[in-house]
Amino acid sequence: MDTLEKIRKFRDEFKKGHENKKSEYKSAKRSRQFIRDAYTTLLQNKPSEKISISDIVLKAGITRSTFYAHYKAPEEVLKEIAEELIIEIDKLLDGFSFINFVKAPLPILEKFCDYLDKNQETHKKLLTLHTTEIFIRKLHDLIAVYVLEDKTLPEALKTNKNYYIALDFFINGLIYSFRNSIENPDKVNKKDVAKVVSFFIAQNYQLLLNYK
Repeated sequence: MDTLEKIRKFRDEFKKGHENKKSEYKSAKRSRQFIRDAYTTLLQNKPSEKISISDIVLKAGITRSTFYAHYKAPEEVLKEIAEELIIEIDKLLDGFSFINFVKAPLPILEKFCDYLDKNQETHKKLLTLHTTEIFIRKLHDLIAVYVLEDKTLPEALKTNKNYYIALDFFINGLIYSFRNSIENPDKVNKKDVAKVVSFFIAQNYQLLLNYK
């Protein structure tokens, strides 16, 4: 299985799991949300590995049996919160056009900044946990799928292995630049990251389109 096929499989399985959760009864959805909200609140003042089921049920105002009806352990709550972030980013990329993005990248980058601002502390915590690298790999793969499957991307580039290396370099640089702005907001501003990256892409997009 090549790299693109692996990425497609990840996205399809990810979306299938999300669709299954959407079919839950309202009461079950409400309980899951109470649990996630409680976990997120606890995460602000406590390391993830120190958060117990007792902490969560007390904060959420639910019973242990309700918790176990949805999760086996606190780690599963964290995993779902990270997946929800991926889903939201997936929505932001809906209707993505490679050509439009490389010619005018700032609008979509600013939308991404606005989303990150809504849950700044949660995102900061997610990026400093031991599971961070797995989350970042999933985010990288999601963005790669949108680029490589986009109809406006020249077909010659989709099969160019060297182009994938260049794309990998770009995506990782983009993710880590925003990660740095979240972890060090006093030193790096997300809006500035968006503007600098946008300028770089706009000045060099012809190189991206004509990569050999």
